[in-house]
Amino acid sequence: MSELDPDNGPTWAALGHCYLLTDDIHKAFNAYQHSLYCLDDIRDPQLWYGIGILYEKFESYDHAISALIAVLKMSPNFQQKSELLNKLGVILAKTNQLDQAVRYLQNSILASNFSMKRRVDTLLKIGILFELQFDFVQAQRSYEAALTHNEKYHRIYQHIAWCHFQQGNIIEAMEYIGKADMRARDNPDNFYIKARCYLIMQKYREAFDCF
Repeated sequence: MSELDPDNGPTWAALGHCYLLTDDIHKAFNAYQHSLYCLDDIRDPQLWYGIGILYEKFESYDHAISALIAVLKMSPNFQQKSELLNKLGVILAKTNQLDQAVRYLQNSILASNFSMKRRVDTLLKIGILFELQFDFVQAQRSYEAALTHNEKYHRIYQHIAWCHFQQGNIIEAMEYIGKADMRARDNPDNFYIKARCYLIMQKYREAFDCF
């Protein structure tokens, strides 16, 4: 269709989306660029959402953030709003803008109908970002919120155990890593956290066995 009408902006935008879905990012870039040249009105939220994702793939994070925020300004109730908010949170975390990253990730949960797994994964990401800011209380709250969605997932218990370990709560850390062990025996991360706890407890033989 673009060959029949080379000045058809919407066609170039659609072509850009197709290339983006197939990870042909250089062709996607050219198609989006051509679309912007041809469109009479470039304020198309779906177009800028695609451009934002493309910039992320190029690791041009500042441009990706600008494009995705522009989508929210153009269309506050954007159809893929939860995905957009989540992606913004992930990108902001990559650029070490941790407070903003947490806010966007939290909003992505509020605005979404994410699956249980996606909701749990997002809560774990939020907890990790709080840990990076040494806010262990908020980190633990996020992990415990994840636990309300899935009590069988061993990684949640690992995160809670490690959060306790970093606060010096060794007994609690051992309790939660024990729960992780019940759900995923012989997991390397379980052994590592137990070994670190045993070292603090001066149980060197047990620590050696875990390492």
